[in-house]
Amino acid sequence: MFVQQFDFLQLDSPVIFGLFDQSCTTFTPEWLEEDKQREIKFPKMICHPQHNLFKIDDNFRKAVFFNGVPHRQRRKYWFIASSGLKLLIQVGNTWEFACQHASMIQSSSNSLFCGRLDILNFLPPAVLLQIETFLHIFWTQNNTIEFSPLIPIVASLLLLYMEPSLAYLSLQAMVNKSKMQEGWFFCLDKKTFLAQAKVFPQICEKRVKNVTKHARIINVNIEAVFISFVSLFFFPFVDLQTALTLFDIYLIEGRRFLIQFLLALFQSEEKILLQTNNADDFIEVLTDAIERLNDLNSLKIFLIKNVAKASVGKWNQLIRHEENFIKSLVKTQDVRNLQIVSHDDHVYSAFKSKIMNFTEEELEFDEENDNFHNNLDYFSPTENQTGNIMGVQSMNNIRSNLIQATNDEIEAAQAMITRSFADNHLMRIHGGRLLTVPMFYSIRSRLSPVFHKHSCQLVFSKSLNGCSLDNLIFSTNLSHCPHILMIETKDSLIGALISDSLKNEYSCNFSNMIYDQNDSREIEIDIDNDTNQTYQQADENEKAYEFYGKPSTFVFNAKENEIYQKFHPQNKMYIGYAPGEVIIGGPNPAIKFKDGLNEVESYQCDTFGSPQLINVKEEIREIEVYRLKIFKKRSKGTAKTV
Repeated sequence: MFVQQFDFLQLDSPVIFGLFDQSCTTFTPEWLEEDKQREIKFPKMICHPQHNLFKIDDNFRKAVFFNGVPHRQRRKYWFIASSGLKLLIQVGNTWEFACQHASMIQSSSNSLFCGRLDILNFLPPAVLLQIETFLHIFWTQNNTIEFSPLIPIVASLLLLYMEPSLAYLSLQAMVNKSKMQEGWFFCLDKKTFLAQAKVFPQICEKRVKNVTKHARIINVNIEAVFISFVSLFFFPFVDLQTALTLFDIYLIEGRRFLIQFLLALFQSEEKILLQTNNADDFIEVLTDAIERLNDLNSLKIFLIKNVAKASVGKWNQLIRHEENFIKSLVKTQDVRNLQIVSHDDHVYSAFKSKIMNFTEEELEFDEENDNFHNNLDYFSPTENQTGNIMGVQSMNNIRSNLIQATNDEIEAAQAMITRSFADNHLMRIHGGRLLTVPMFYSIRSRLSPVFHKHSCQLVFSKSLNGCSLDNLIFSTNLSHCPHILMIETKDSLIGALISDSLKNEYSCNFSNMIYDQNDSREIEIDIDNDTNQTYQQADENEKAYEFYGKPSTFVFNAKENEIYQKFHPQNKMYIGYAPGEVIIGGPNPAIKFKDGLNEVESYQCDTFGSPQLINVKEEIREIEVYRLKIFKKRSKGTAKTV
């Protein structure tokens, strides 16, 4: 039972006080069932009799590691595990004071602590602005922290479940513990940050010696691999549900867990990594392995069979190795050589097109202007890749580079890491105007993991390809893959994820018939041996439709960022076609349009459980169709990164 004096916090409340409901994510049926099981298995937090605080013992730690934390108990668990509750007892609620103090200080890019928020694609722009405001307030109380790229990501995750006042206490407590216990959660300066990257290859040398040897042969820098994955909490390759499960464990185990997790990846993929021929393939293996963990069963197996058995040594041993590395930096403190030359192997300028090598002229530091110049074409590596930025040379030169680099320099370089490292892995929107990045990510969250590496390519646009319905249908028949339909009217923007290519009279066999609303009769239908269904017709003109498609089809309101989908729908009327018409859903369609593409209609639809998306009929301004496709290389065109 919770301590009575903290009842005002409502930690036992099932209400989500944070921003989770505003995020672009939903629970799949598998995750819903998993959450039910977690509720059953999750142990009660036992109050310590002496300190009147909850005690997290070894049994509790194991339960979190192997079973996870239920969705509606994360706020309570995170607040306790982060020591936020303990800090509240010690100093009280300091949020209002921090807000007042921050209001007198001008906003600064330093408030991101050289981290990134643009990789958190599950957060809409409005939510990101709230997080940036929160980080500014937090930075004004912690402006001595010079470099800690994990802080913005941790803050964002905390704010999903906590109101700002509690998230502030939790994050402050995590920083305090990191100061007292040698960076338990965060590396708070550039020295420690680089030190942990240097120690990781030493761990790999003991646990996966063949992989480190092979990495040197194919010119892969393990330190840079570590930085690019761990400093971003494995985003953007993990989806939100996976990241939350990892974060549950991170709050108990600290950053040691992130090291353990990456080592487990190296161990589990050792055989495949040894077969790679270049750096590009090496990273492809790791990113594919991470993305497979977005499948719930794969994640649970990996945590139990791989991560739990991955040995990175005791915490004191890790700290001792990091301290030895930091001491070695003292000898090179007076060196100022920020030019990124072929022998410098600079970590923060390392990731270019997934750890490829580039020449000195392509990436250089201008000492006079004191900032990084990005002269790179991110999408087309040059032919003369004679440099060795990602090479296997000694790290001696970059030690002083990192220590003496300013925050602006590191922030610019960190941006380059994020952009170029994930370049060939992120979903992108190629062409088109109507499909936005937040909407695309929302759609992605409803797709099978097999499509999580697919980008979108515009294949039809009314303004470009005309008003022929047959042309629109033909554009979806070029490949057998899902398509995204976007329809813009004066006041609305709606669409659908279509599981199959659209059909016309040349491809319809009309094996399953249904009559349109335009008849006063009741008509029985039989689709795929479903139970016969009846519905009341409305008009005299009857139109025959063939229905087909899969349950992965759904409709959405893009302006409101709302998706409508039933995993067990009342009928199988996903996509319907009659000569000159296409409908999505039935018997009353969620979306209906005809040849000429002049008007779109919408009704309350049983198939998706969707309301009327527009005012019955509206004039179509634009229709766009996108197909999902894997793009191995990003073109020089303007693609919107997700």
